[in-house]
Amino acid sequence: MNEMLDEYRKAYVAGRTAQEVMDVANKIKPKDPLMIRARFFFHPLPMYVRRFSANGLKFSRGVYVAGIGSRYKQHPLLSPSLTLHYNTLYAHEPSFTFAVPEWGEEGLSFGIEQAVVFTKRGCDYLDRGNVEWHVVK
Repeated sequence: MNEMLDEYRKAYVAGRTAQEVMDVANKIKPKDPLMIRARFFFHPLPMYVRRFSANGLKFSRGVYVAGIGSRYKQHPLLSPSLTLHYNTLYAHEPSFTFAVPEWGEEGLSFGIEQAVVFTKRGCDYLDRGNVEWHVVK
């Protein structure tokens, strides 16, 4: 999975639109045979702040993030035509589904949301990336 995270970071290219970044990232095929699905989504980091600013609650009523909230409106910062520029912040949101034979075709799905900065060096995590995983049995 860490390989997929590294590959997704390569999709960030100056001048690409948000839709182009997502299209490129979502064409990357998982190398792990147990990973049955991998999806990528991202959005500008100012939307992070908006999630908490409406009334102090995450995913609160009236928040305009990816359709969450009862009064959804398309926010200009979520436009698929948004163009990437250097020195900007994004919420990097990949999700993965792994095969679990005992669970049938559904598998185990989980998502990650991390803040990243896009600079001339590329896409870097503001904190460290996920480098180890803790399995709870």
